[in-house]
Amino acid sequence: MKKHLNNNITILVAEDDIFSYVLIKEFLNETVSIILHAENGKQAIEIFKENVSVDLVLMDIKLPVINGLEAIREIKKIRNNIPIIIQSAYILSKEQKSILNSDRIDYLSKPFNKTELLDKINNYLPLS
Repeated sequence: MKKHLNNNITILVAEDDIFSYVLIKEFLNETVSIILHAENGKQAIEIFKENVSVDLVLMDIKLPVINGLEAIREIKKIRNNIPIIIQSAYILSKEQKSILNSDRIDYLSKPFNKTELLDKINNYLPLS
């Protein structure tokens, strides 16, 4: 069964690796109406502030300028109920694992496939 997200979904992808971003965009292409891209944590915060329609954030941890954890803290100050899926190829430290205890924050280990990504998103945004 092919899964499709509601067409009115906006996802912010904070990813500095262009190849990872292109892959994520390809995975979401048929399911998300708007995909916003931030190349660093500072940009992710700015884009989130400017786009109140963001429904979910995919956040890489190892980002330049401001790392993913700090960006998550700032985004949660703006809108605490926003679902955030951390995506990382690295083993999480104790500090990083502690943020997973926060409300509506999840984790997806890289590399992941399309089904894994859509299943994680489905936990927060119903698939149609």
